[in-house]
Amino acid sequence: MAGDLYGDQAQFRLRIYTSAGFSPDGIASLLPTEFERYFQLQAEDITGRTVILTQTGVDYEIPGFGLVQVLGLADLAGVQDSYDLTYIEDHDNYYDIILKGDEAAVRQIKRVALPSEGDYSAVYNPGGPGNDPENGPPGPFTVPSSPQVIEVTDTIGQPTKVSYVEVDGPVLRNPFSGTPIGQEVGLAVKDLATGHEIYQYTDPDGNVFYASFAAADDQATDLTTAIADPTAIDLIDARGFTAGSSVTVSGSYSREAFFDGSMGFYRLLDDNGAVLDPLTGGVINPGQVGYQEAALADSNRLQATGSTLTAEDLETRAFSLNILGGELYAPFLTVNDSLSGINQTYFAFGSANPDGISHSTNLGPNVIGFEDFLGGGDLDFDDIIVRFTLT
Repeated sequence: MAGDLYGDQAQFRLRIYTSAGFSPDGIASLLPTEFERYFQLQAEDITGRTVILTQTGVDYEIPGFGLVQVLGLADLAGVQDSYDLTYIEDHDNYYDIILKGDEAAVRQIKRVALPSEGDYSAVYNPGGPGNDPENGPPGPFTVPSSPQVIEVTDTIGQPTKVSYVEVDGPVLRNPFSGTPIGQEVGLAVKDLATGHEIYQYTDPDGNVFYASFAAADDQATDLTTAIADPTAIDLIDARGFTAGSSVTVSGSYSREAFFDGSMGFYRLLDDNGAVLDPLTGGVINPGQVGYQEAALADSNRLQATGSTLTAEDLETRAFSLNILGGELYAPFLTVNDSLSGINQTYFAFGSANPDGISHSTNLGPNVIGFEDFLGGGDLDFDDIIVRFTLT
């Protein structure tokens, strides 16, 4: 508990929820002293400038609001005189970042960052690969985290409780928000002392889950703000898995578009989008002559069951397909342009597209938005949205 670790200094906690807990290598524990190894906090001052909190024990001034200090991590395990590899935390699905300072300054913390690269370590869900993966059993294990930034919800003075249980396995989620999709069945549990209520839901595939928050409906998300500067997407990257092992790619896919279309996937040689030319055995990069044909050749295009994704307008669907560990894939979108009568295919690399501009953007960790209109259309990138995980 925060009080055990930090005594009366512990004034505020910032709770981070995870899917299954964090670990430095899938086996070992996070230590209360390791905030600086994994996390950053991003606050905003009175002018809107971002102030980044990277260290514990430092008073950070948030101009216009006061001071705030990060004390460390909590809700792991008991307090100890020192922390090493013998420390075993509870590996539950949340961690607390403990803070002290002026309440106004603490309220200005807007985002938690998990950089996962450079001077920062990645985290794993519990399950391996451990600290000596070369001498371990064959995978697949969990994979390292990718860089991500999560918005903070301010509930100071308004304590909240969240309950969520999937009964029949993973449920369909809105691909943009990640919120579970379901039809309410009714009240399942009510805590008469606190008033906390948990409802039963059923997703479109009949999977039962329980939640204390409102589930999403199955309507595709309509984004109303144009994205002028699309960013590089997260590729379907199985290079962290044992080569040749079976890796499941699963998630949800929505369409908010007039044009019919389908999404597929093709194998890459590197992060820059290079593909193998099936005719010459050479390498072709996005923007070079013959790229589209090579990318969509049978030898590069993923042919696995379930690897072509489609949906009706405003519909959200679940998907699951398998690739091999060690491989790297990118999505492509083929659109039936009923106005021009010409089908268009858009790739994840702008220079490979018929109009030479980006038709995809990153909407969050492993969340991709596509724009399906030649020339960019309204640039909302919600015509197709796909969210995926690898296991």
